[in-house]
Amino acid sequence: MLPFAGYELDEEPLAQGSSALVYRAWDQSRGAYVAIKLMRGEPQNPTEVAAFKREAATARSLGNLPHVAEFLAEGEVEGRPFLVMTLYAGTLADCVERYQERPAAAAKLMAEVARAVAAAHAKGIWHRDLKPANILMSSLDGEGAPFVADFGIAKPLATSSRSTLSHVAGSLLNIAPERVLPARHGAASAESIGVADDVYGLGTLLYELLVGRPPYEGAENDVLRQLLSLEPVPSPASRGVRVARDLEKICLCCLEKRAALRYRSALEVARELDAFLAHKPPLISQLSWGVRVYRYCLRRPLQALAAGVVTVLTLTAATVGLWASREFEQALRRQVLEANMYAAQATAGQVLHLLRGFGDSLQACAENSAVVAHLSATRRSPELTRALATCAPEQTFDSVLLLDMAGNAVDRVPSVGEDYLKQNFSFRDYFVGAQRLAQQRARARPDAIADPAPREVAYVARAHVSEGDGQFKFSISIPIFDAKASEKPRCVGYVMATSGTNSTLASLSFSDPHDPQRVGMLVSLRDRERYEPNVPTPGQLRVLVHQGLPHGKSVTIDGPELARWVREIEQEEPAQRRQFRLPSPDQTRSSDDHRDPVRGFSGRWLAGYARVGETNQLVIVQTSYSILAGPQQLLRRTLECSGALLALGFCGVFAGVRALRKRAWV
Repeated sequence: MLPFAGYELDEEPLAQGSSALVYRAWDQSRGAYVAIKLMRGEPQNPTEVAAFKREAATARSLGNLPHVAEFLAEGEVEGRPFLVMTLYAGTLADCVERYQERPAAAAKLMAEVARAVAAAHAKGIWHRDLKPANILMSSLDGEGAPFVADFGIAKPLATSSRSTLSHVAGSLLNIAPERVLPARHGAASAESIGVADDVYGLGTLLYELLVGRPPYEGAENDVLRQLLSLEPVPSPASRGVRVARDLEKICLCCLEKRAALRYRSALEVARELDAFLAHKPPLISQLSWGVRVYRYCLRRPLQALAAGVVTVLTLTAATVGLWASREFEQALRRQVLEANMYAAQATAGQVLHLLRGFGDSLQACAENSAVVAHLSATRRSPELTRALATCAPEQTFDSVLLLDMAGNAVDRVPSVGEDYLKQNFSFRDYFVGAQRLAQQRARARPDAIADPAPREVAYVARAHVSEGDGQFKFSISIPIFDAKASEKPRCVGYVMATSGTNSTLASLSFSDPHDPQRVGMLVSLRDRERYEPNVPTPGQLRVLVHQGLPHGKSVTIDGPELARWVREIEQEEPAQRRQFRLPSPDQTRSSDDHRDPVRGFSGRWLAGYARVGETNQLVIVQTSYSILAGPQQLLRRTLECSGALLALGFCGVFAGVRALRKRAWV
């Protein structure tokens, strides 16, 4: 033991530094062992002496803060200043391996160290050299309490401390990048450098406890190159060490290359570690996606810039492609709808011409002398039946019905029994329409009655269910006048012909055999039935002609455009209609969401609508919506190609930046 100013020093020092030695000594006044830090005896550098005295002043100013090495006394012997501190069992460097595979113990120890550093920051002290050798331990069994020591190069927080590549104060393995290049790594001020630097030092301590080695290793130039690069610190997982994800995030957040991305204070680090120990998610694990993207852009600015450029170019190309695909689809949609409206209008003209022909055939029946004579006598006879059969060929009509002025059935071809002839049909639309037509003709000039215009003779009635055979039919009716009466010709009855629903209207087909995707149909408003005599006329639409429709059967059809058309017809004044007048262009419409109710034709269609003259009938020409599958497939291909280009662009960006970084310091 060497006597020294009231202390007995061991012959061999516990530790040696460039300018000082640390001895274990017996304190005679306290009766206990202490640690004495004594400057070397050789000629002393005034700068080193000043630094030693600053350390003593710093230790004295910190007082007895928790987990900070306890300062006992200071003095000077023979021009050699010394410090007296509590003696501890060793340093953290002596027991790092005891904390591996014990993440909870490492987190608890670092939480205490972080609080001690935060307390020093509160006193305005920046440690600048946090490393395992400067953390004293009360015991080396992995359960001891830590104490932050060696404030030899500490400075006030407000002091700038920019190092150079030739001279770095502190351990190169534990200092932050901004200590060397402040502007490059986002250091805004001297105070921010100090706090962020100590936070980085805490991260290196935690990293070494978890992984068993510092974040960077190798020769000084290699460590410096890795430190100054923008590449993040390798994660513990990348080095084969399994650590709880939250604890790894805390550690890597402390080791962010940019100071702005680290924790803002050592106290925040301590709170995050406390949250981990309490099995609560730390704040770093609760960041929003927006904050995470922002942090990524700060962490990897080159990749972020390149990725942004690639993204903008790809999105621009995708937007142009999508716009072009969409425009092509819209143009094709408009083209198909316009073509269907034109086809519907042309087909409606053909139907109107065919109905005129039906009216001419029925007019010949109404002018048959046998029909007029027997109807004037209001009696049925074989001659009347033969006359009706002659006037109504089977290829044009399914049946012909003769009604008297009151709507009673006089005769029917083909015959269906006497009970049918006892019924009254004055509730039917074909009777009401023919009656109204007779009244209009009676008010007209005599020469107009004697030589009526074909388009004003017949009435095209609504669709109905025949009481003779139970089939759905549409009908044409016409009044019968006795032109041989002594006075003014008078109406003596009505003749009505029916045609059942079918896949064609006589010889007229509504579908194009050369275009299987285009289907046509004829629809009509439905007439009321005998059991609904007192209700308003139903606005229901029934399909009369459709290639998928069996003879005599019908289905209901509806839709927004059809409902609007029905409302307009219901609002018309029947007496003002001229059914065989050519329709105006505004009666042609379209819909890109038409639904076909016939079995086997369900799905979405692009349809054009055209009214047949001013009748209750409507022609629909529709094209399958699948015709737009080509543009839609092009749209999907554009999206897929854009996604692939974006992925390839990102891969190229990251590969290129990584290759550049392997060749030079960045």
